[in-house]
This record gives sequence, C-alpha cells and structure tokens, in this order.
Amino acid sequence: MKKFALYFAWFLSLASTAGSLAASLFFELTPCNLCWYQRIFMFPLVIIIGVGLWRKTKDLIYFVLPLSLLGLGFAAYHNLLQLGVFQEKITVCSIVTPCVESGPLVFGLLSLPFLSLLSFVLISAGIIFSHFYRRE
Repeated sequence: MKKFALYFAWFLSLASTAGSLAASLFFELTPCNLCWYQRIFMFPLVIIIGVGLWRKTKDLIYFVLPLSLLGLGFAAYHNLLQLGVFQEKITVCSIVTPCVESGPLVFGLLSLPFLSLLSFVLISAGIIFSHFYRRE
C-alpha cells in the first residue's frame, strides 16, 4: 500500500506536468504568473519522486512535502482569487494574462488552477500516507 501511494503521487506529478506543458505548447494557452509559480513547484516533483522510488528512499517526505505544500499555497491563492475572495489589485499577475480568468474548463467544469490545487493536495496526502503507513 505504501508503494502504491508513492506511485500514485509520482503519476499525479507526471500527469500534471504533461498537462501543463500540453496546455502551453499544443493549445497555446499563455500561463499567468501564478500558474508559473505552481509549475516551478510541480515540475521537479516528477524527478524527485521518480528517483526516490528508484532508489527506495525512505525519507522522501522531506524533499517532496515542502515543494508540494508551497505549490498548494499558490494554487489555493489562485483559486481564491478566481472565486473573488481576494481582489485583483493585490495579485502578482499581469494585465496580459490575468489570474482571475478561469480560461478553458476541463470537462466543462474544472479550471486548470483547481486541477493544480487537487494535484498538490493528492500528492501531499500520498507522500504523508506513504511516510506514516506502517505495515503490521
């Protein structure tokens, strides 16, 4: 079960990275500044979790969780900004690509920042579960 949680976290980071790159390269969506910050914390997770799985690292939580939680913070802020909890004037986004626009919706109801938030939550949960899971 512990290994499944790690593979799940790795797969989520890989799918999120691939989806983010596809949105930019194939669908020509320009990421906003908050999207870039989320990418900064997501992209290395593919390599870190992958190498940790390959090397059977026991303390992977210390490398993954800080990046995942920082990305989660940016994704949460981005979602709250889109929901109108925060005003546009206190954001770090530019006029060219505003952060308050949801852009295209996946399956007609999920915004890309919400998918990022969901990925960071599930990756964090998977890493925490894999670290504290003890087989009896």
